[in-house]
Amino acid sequence: MPNIRKKTKTVEELIKTKDQLASLKKTLSSIYMSCSEEHLPLLISKELPHLCQVDEIELSTRKPITKRTNHIYSHSFTYLNKNYFIHFYKAAGVTKKDKWLLKKVGQTLEATLIRIEEDKQLNIDKEQWELAFDTIAIPICLTDLKGNILRTNKTFREKTRMSKIELLQKNYFTVFFKRPNNINKLKFQQKNKRREKYIVNGQEKIVEISLQKVPQNTRNEIQLVILRDITEQIKMEHKIAQSAKAAELGIISSSIAHELNNPIAGIQTLLQTLHMENKNPHLTDDLKEMSLAIQRCHHIIHQLLNVHRSRFSR
Repeated sequence: MPNIRKKTKTVEELIKTKDQLASLKKTLSSIYMSCSEEHLPLLISKELPHLCQVDEIELSTRKPITKRTNHIYSHSFTYLNKNYFIHFYKAAGVTKKDKWLLKKVGQTLEATLIRIEEDKQLNIDKEQWELAFDTIAIPICLTDLKGNILRTNKTFREKTRMSKIELLQKNYFTVFFKRPNNINKLKFQQKNKRREKYIVNGQEKIVEISLQKVPQNTRNEIQLVILRDITEQIKMEHKIAQSAKAAELGIISSSIAHELNNPIAGIQTLLQTLHMENKNPHLTDDLKEMSLAIQRCHHIIHQLLNVHRSRFSR
């Protein structure tokens, strides 16, 4: 009879231990899913000490200052050059059996704290990235390979006068240029750049579209779309081209003028000699006509030289 009672008690203890472990597992799962380091101590102090069969659990960045080490079990770890300690206090003393369980609990809390710190750093990095993304002065957006918008910067939203939610999953070309996308996709992907014209407030604008694939760990490929207004750049390039043509024309005019000047000067000298030595009255009119022709040639040469000087004096 005593043996039966002992066995019955042992089974009851096993059931109780099993229930405690199940509750402990459930509590640790809820702790692991905790969103912030501030809420973590509240979750830990509520039910966990009872389930771990300790009186108190403390999260700290310092070692406990006490000589009664047999009443404390500490789990320590380092993350990002910062030391963390999880102290388990038990007035009755911490046994070897307790230490095995507390070690598992400590490892779970360690994983939770590291996850929370990583999430916190990830959120900081995300905020900084979004801030930098929004401060870019040209319209840009992230899209899938079909051109459907995933994210836009502030400038893109201002240009299209649409909100983030309104732009989501819409084709970037259609919302920006207000017309269907008629780009030859294969040709576009080979060059990765294309120029498009559109009208803004009655003025024609020229936009250069650039596509850049963004490396991804997942299978869903995305691309960065950059829409740069190059209207002023095109105007400047046109002016430079016109100036270059004018400069070439001036150089050519100057060269022609100098090449013509030498033989005409020789002809004029010869005509003057013929005028002085002429004794035939029938040749006088012809010589005068030749002199007038020489003067017209000088006038043309002078105009060519003026073209050259006027181009370089601007």
